Amino acid sequence: MTRKILANDAAEIKSLIDIIEPENIICLGLDTSVVVIRTLIDKKFSCNRVSELIGTGEPYIYGETYIYPVAHPGYWGTSTRGEDNVIADWMRIRK
Repeated sequence: MTRKILANDAAEIKSLIDIIEPENIICLGLDTSVVVIRTLIDKKFSCNRVSELIGTGEPYIYGETYIYPVAHPGYWGTSTRGEDNVIADWMRIRK
């Protein structure tokens, strides 16, 4: 899905998150991560690289919810981020 398509559902996503109040949100891929962060935290948030978005691995925080952007688990996401980094990202979230 593109950011534009995901953004069309942003209000609904926010409503559901506010109702459910999940402990964690794991966003698969750059576009999903950017739209969720724009919807919940910063409307002007911008990022064009997964590695930059993930940074040190510290989650983004919305209220009591931790938001973890991760590389998409498909071929392109894993090859762009690097398999070792993808594994490290998931291990960090697991804690």
